[in-house]
Amino acid sequence: MALAFAAAIPAEIHLLPANELTRDNVARLWNACQRVPKAGLRMHLILVDQADTLHKNQQIDLRSKIDGPESLGHVIWVFTATPTTNLDAGFRSRCLQIKFSTYGNSKAATELLERVWHSEAPASPPPNFARIVKEANGNIRAALMEIECRVPNSSRTLR
Repeated sequence: MALAFAAAIPAEIHLLPANELTRDNVARLWNACQRVPKAGLRMHLILVDQADTLHKNQQIDLRSKIDGPESLGHVIWVFTATPTTNLDAGFRSRCLQIKFSTYGNSKAATELLERVWHSEAPASPPPNFARIVKEANGNIRAALMEIECRVPNSSRTLR
């Protein structure tokens, strides 16, 4: 979703996995965001993946970058987190939380699984894709992993 958002703005994307969030890496990234974005882009978007694994001190350090005196108006921070309860309340208060729902996506998810299956295992009898989506509680990643395990002759088959 963050990548689609960056394309729509348009923004230059900077990826920062949570496990690489150190003061040195943040400073290096911050310096990169001081310059004008690449040609044709208006903003910088910093994507911190798995922010729910950040320690409290890391979250506190990021607060000044998000909205403190050092903040930059042309930088948007995006944090992915499941769950957000692991994030400090002060940190969360500085973020717009967007919650995603799986309600109503079962038909599209089932069709996606079917397309993937026919692409990866066209000669194999297909499983019940609707059941897989339901058992995965609408989680597309979990459903894809489930069908990957069912693809015959797959190096990741769990049979």
